[in-house]
Amino acid sequence: MNRLRKNINVTLAGKVILEDEIWACTTCGACDTTCPVWVKHIDKIVDLRRNLVEQSILPETAKATLQSIERRGHPWRGTTLNRTDWQKA
Repeated sequence: MNRLRKNINVTLAGKVILEDEIWACTTCGACDTTCPVWVKHIDKIVDLRRNLVEQSILPETAKATLQSIERRGHPWRGTTLNRTDWQKA
């Protein structure tokens, strides 16, 4: 079942739903609240995003944030300080 779900998500992303649309969702939950058939949209969108990340398809801002977290331990740009540097002073 997981393999089938992954194949469906890969087919949807970029062909049926554009990558920009997937990343534009703020996951506020309004669609889940108003959906008359109780479709859980956010779960689907998060799955689509997860598959895009596995394929390294993500916005530049997200790439920069993840690289900063990897290098410094925090997402903020411009500072070379690590998250725990304040403890050394």
